Amino acid sequence: MSEIVDASANASYEVLPACSVHAGKWYALQTVPRHEKTVGIQLQMDGLDVFIPTFRKESKWSDRRKVLDLPIFPGYAFLRSSDISLDRKHIYRNRSVVRLLSSSAGPAEIPEAEIAAVRRVTQSGTAVEPVPFLTVGQRVRIKNGALQGLEGSLLKVGRENCLVISVDLIQRSISIRIQGYEIEPL
Repeated sequence: MSEIVDASANASYEVLPACSVHAGKWYALQTVPRHEKTVGIQLQMDGLDVFIPTFRKESKWSDRRKVLDLPIFPGYAFLRSSDISLDRKHIYRNRSVVRLLSSSAGPAEIPEAEIAAVRRVTQSGTAVEPVPFLTVGQRVRIKNGALQGLEGSLLKVGRENCLVISVDLIQRSISIRIQGYEIEPL
């Protein structure tokens, strides 16, 4: 029999069949927008292991406030499967699943360590919220503070993130530490 772990208890929504004992590999499913929990419940009913990490966010309306449990990765659910080729029939029978993320070699596996890290953070009670995926070398813009609107390339120097601003014509650059600033990709 499967059991749903209440999202309000540990800030993550997990659907884990009681019979699963860390078997199989993790895969990502893209879902119809705002259907992550529906996918989790339906796949659970088919006996599959699903993990949908969530975070708490307070929403304010004109007449009230409410704390919502929202998916950290909107539009995605994680599935553990020991035989993904057999589980595909359950996956694609679900109308809220858009696709199983794949590469030319087949379904793309997610390392266990990455799922374990996300699960550990969501279960720790630490405040968590989604942020844009940034890579070193990517063009970014500072969103707040005295340097708001400044654009440059993201660079990692030691353990710190830096913003590199370049003057292309003379092929020279300067770098500033951006700890404490919110940044967004361009």
